[in-house]
Amino acid sequence: GAISSPPGRGAIGIIRLSGPGIESALHPLWRGRPLPRLLDRALTLGRIVRSDGGILDEILLARFRAPNSYTGEDMAELHCHGNPGLLSEILKTLLSQGIRPAEPGEFTYRAFRNGRLSLLQAESVAELIDSRGKWARRNALSVLAEDGDAWVRELLDAILAIWVPVEADLEF
Repeated sequence: GAISSPPGRGAIGIIRLSGPGIESALHPLWRGRPLPRLLDRALTLGRIVRSDGGILDEILLARFRAPNSYTGEDMAELHCHGNPGLLSEILKTLLSQGIRPAEPGEFTYRAFRNGRLSLLQAESVAELIDSRGKWARRNALSVLAEDGDAWVRELLDAILAIWVPVEADLEF
């Protein structure tokens, strides 16, 4: 799990979770419509509580079931109030349920590993986040959203189409 919104105070802070077991980890902390009955990709109002049952925050929860998520795994996003201390306390409570902290870039890595993004698209996510100008944003987004690495795959296919017969001739 990881806090996915920028550091500092804001109206909304988002915590993302991905991987097997997120529903069982959320179950004792969630007060709202039962988790198995939540609609995919829809926000549901509820509360997140501490292990002792005390209310931490009123949140919107979005569920994404595999393979229809960014990472290709089961995912959840907790849309909380954007107080950094509150977000840290919610994340700490989630960690106490067996969820581990995500490494930087881990969600995109999981998307790549699970075939949801190509390597070029995964790299374009970082470029999009770090881009400073309009042109850089447009370029990174075109690779990410418009399958901009298709030419690379076509080139590799063409090279393989040439190389395979040559290698076969060399062996025989």
